[in-house]
Amino acid sequence: MHRSFKRVALTLAALSSVVAPTMAGAAGPSPTDTIASTTASAPLPDETPETTGWIQPDFVDDPVNPVHQFGAENGQTDRVTPTVMRVDDKIAHPLDRWYLWVWRHGGPTYNANHGGRMDLLTAPRLEGPWTDRGFVTPINPDPAGYGPYSWTGGDVVWSPLHQKFYSFPHAHQSGCVTGVGACSLDMFEQESTDGVNWTTINGGLPVVPAGPSSYDAFETGYAKVLRLDQPDGTEKWLMVYRSGRQCPTCADNTKEYYTLSVATANDVTGPWTKASYNPIYDPFIGDDTGQNKGGGLIGIDAITRYDGYYEMVWQDGFLGSVYLTRSTNLRDWTDFAPLGTQKLRPTGRNRSAPIFASPRGPNDVAMVGADLVYDDQVGALTLVYLSWNTLQLAKQTGFVSVNIARSVTGGQPLAGRNDT
Repeated sequence: MHRSFKRVALTLAALSSVVAPTMAGAAGPSPTDTIASTTASAPLPDETPETTGWIQPDFVDDPVNPVHQFGAENGQTDRVTPTVMRVDDKIAHPLDRWYLWVWRHGGPTYNANHGGRMDLLTAPRLEGPWTDRGFVTPINPDPAGYGPYSWTGGDVVWSPLHQKFYSFPHAHQSGCVTGVGACSLDMFEQESTDGVNWTTINGGLPVVPAGPSSYDAFETGYAKVLRLDQPDGTEKWLMVYRSGRQCPTCADNTKEYYTLSVATANDVTGPWTKASYNPIYDPFIGDDTGQNKGGGLIGIDAITRYDGYYEMVWQDGFLGSVYLTRSTNLRDWTDFAPLGTQKLRPTGRNRSAPIFASPRGPNDVAMVGADLVYDDQVGALTLVYLSWNTLQLAKQTGFVSVNIARSVTGGQPLAGRNDT
């Protein structure tokens, strides 16, 4: 059964080498790297800090936090998986400079009052004030054979070519909700000219369905999507999604094993093709049957191009801390791990220290998704994240907060993500 979700600037030279949807070899040679690979099996060496080739992990909470809070509705507070984007440079007559799309996850009660839906907030600045514009998707857009009320968790991207926004929610097959029949989570696609009014495309069929391979036979969802602009003016697209397989031996109570996988397309509307080398990343390498080894839930906060690398910001489990990893080819990944932090990697998991740790305080005891954007108004990369307070974590009537954290060193705009 499905559980709640768990868990950037590309140079023209690098872009010109992206000629096929496999995206292999899209960047030039990597500089000498002293950080252990996620696939390392030998004891990890001492690791040296690097100041180039990485998004710098120096995010500091803004003193204005929280910039917005959601209260309870119908006895439940529920918002996850944010996407933030400057839109006044993209569309005519925007409601504000910044849009923030978040999702009501839905469940464990799937009904009109608690089902998955997209919510839109807008603001003149990331620090606010934020105005909640309400839900912008229908109460139950689930296609026939899915749901009901399970439409949730879709990243939002902008296509300059099509002059539209696109989002990639997933939905449960009805058997996941009723307990009768097939059960998988499949990814769909919707589009919008204004970020407010959304229409499902592809005839209402999944654009990235689960299976048939075992690694994602249970789930394709919670993707983050990256546009790769081509020298000839066309666009290629890359998504990293959470891939889930059934795992009867896993210690996880849901008997699922989660990894990250890639799908690519020559147009944002598809068709989307899964990479032959999937899954691409497993931060919880270990024995399926071991306690807390393998199969842990994982979330993607951002996939981007930065200093010649693919860089991925991800979360360790539901309500977990934020981590950073990079790759030149989408197959071999290297975790960020400055000198001395290797001792924080748990046994059986090749994982670095978090770049942004959770919990952060009594009102922010658990993060429930984040996004990374360059704030041109202050000149800094900004992590926009959602968090729960203690009551919400205890499944009582609490609240969900929107918070921002700025990079001290500033950083660069994220081409192909949300900044261009």
